Amino acid sequence: MTKIRIEKLYWQGQWYNHPTVTLDSKGVITSFDKKSSSVVDEEWLGYMIPGICNAHSHSFQYAMAGLAEKSIPGKSNDNFWAWRDSMYRLANALDPESVTAIGRAVFSAMLEAGYTSVVEFHYVHHQADGNSYQRKHELGLCLAEAATDVGIDLILVPVYYNQGGLGKPVSQSQRRFYFDSVESYHDLLDQLNRDLPQGVSLGQGVHSVRAALPEDILSILTGAPHCQGPRHLHIAEQMVEVNEFQSLVGKRPVEWLLEHTSNEKLSLVHATHLTREETRELALSSHCVVICPTTEANLGDGIFPLDSFISSEGQWAIGSDSHIQVSPFRELESVDYHLRLTKELRNPLLFDQHQNSGKLLFDRALEGSEIAGSIQGQFEIGQRFNGIVLDASHPVLVGKPDDDLLSAIIFGHDSRMIKRVVMNGQVLVESGMHKKQDSIRQQYRETMARIQTHFT
Repeated sequence: MTKIRIEKLYWQGQWYNHPTVTLDSKGVITSFDKKSSSVVDEEWLGYMIPGICNAHSHSFQYAMAGLAEKSIPGKSNDNFWAWRDSMYRLANALDPESVTAIGRAVFSAMLEAGYTSVVEFHYVHHQADGNSYQRKHELGLCLAEAATDVGIDLILVPVYYNQGGLGKPVSQSQRRFYFDSVESYHDLLDQLNRDLPQGVSLGQGVHSVRAALPEDILSILTGAPHCQGPRHLHIAEQMVEVNEFQSLVGKRPVEWLLEHTSNEKLSLVHATHLTREETRELALSSHCVVICPTTEANLGDGIFPLDSFISSEGQWAIGSDSHIQVSPFRELESVDYHLRLTKELRNPLLFDQHQNSGKLLFDRALEGSEIAGSIQGQFEIGQRFNGIVLDASHPVLVGKPDDDLLSAIIFGHDSRMIKRVVMNGQVLVESGMHKKQDSIRQQYRETMARIQTHFT
């Protein structure tokens, strides 16, 4: 057993000064004493909060950050679909070595930023010509290797992809994503279930409403599970797909899904374009919405109506998606700031005079992430001790009352604020840097030098 006294700890929605946490040999919390103990094994200075789940990630897209921020010859307007063409070029340049290297780089960056778990929405499955690797699940295993090596909790969600758009065959650039049947997708899940390393969780999902037939979407999301993890789906990111789906099926995507699900707990990513009725019904359902505000802003997707959703007690989580930014605090800040700009109001998510924006954002995101796939939310006995230690001497935090600390962290954050990140009670990030940073960056530089000419 290890007894640790912490300068200040956020436990179950409340700050405590100098509490003592006891861990077993695996880093699991066995006791919490809100009073300071005179005899401890370790003393940690700083303000500690639970680690945050990155509930939606496409790890390989980290390699294209900044490469799509320029005009496109022959096109007067840039949009999501033009960006997607650039992303396809990167996806088709990948090999197992580069998937591993990019995974190590972005997963370590997540830890350095305060994410302690990640839901990897994985759709690059095959070789560039569309044929399977000798091990069908090769690239999934590469992602698991990368996450295990850097120490982040991974929830791997391989997704089904069967068509190139509503009623369209896959294009040459989409061959790496394609499954010819739900059965072949289930076979991949079964192989991953068998071979994933201990500590990696497995979920299942469908890429989007445009990438699968409606009956296949329901089969995968509501049928008998092939794994115990979460179920994810891109749902209404672009109005083009919303309108096309409505023309084909007679219902808008979220409206249709709500009619065909009952007690399932699905994670719906980019549920951006909703009617008021869809927003209310989705909030009242058992599903969780995953919002990725920095990516959604970068792609020009639109703004999720979080104020209306929260007023109906909807569950939500955050993700960094394409990793144009890797910071949970930036994502939480952005969901709030987007609404401030559109509503021309401050603190637009507060419906009670005694609330605080930072506390609401942090607590609600932790709650929603448990549905999205995280095995941990708030600190509690029986959970592994995974968290972020913030520098109490950082100017933004000095002198702040407890009630305002989370707002100071979220709205005043910068890279100097994080002192260390702890997984299973062990320090993996110290002074803002991952302990394996040198080897991770060297491998990443070599990988980018090798593949960059194929997609830039």
